[in-house]
Amino acid sequence: MKEHSMKPISILVVEDHPFQQLYLQNLFSEIGQFHLQFAEEGSAALDCLKRHDFDLVLTDLLMPGMDGVQFIQG
Repeated sequence: MKEHSMKPISILVVEDHPFQQLYLQNLFSEIGQFHLQFAEEGSAALDCLKRHDFDLVLTDLLMPGMDGVQFIQG
């Protein structure tokens, strides 16, 4: 029987603080194989979504520029 390898879950993390980005990167690396991409604010996250499909999007709500609430509404 041929075993199928699943591709890692792709996650877009919209977070402007480097410490939180590092924390989430370490957290996800401890629990499994994930493809993480980071955007530092909402408009950059929208650009990422135009180029790639993600399985999950996590967003901070309070960010400079386009915040997480505006991003969700966009």
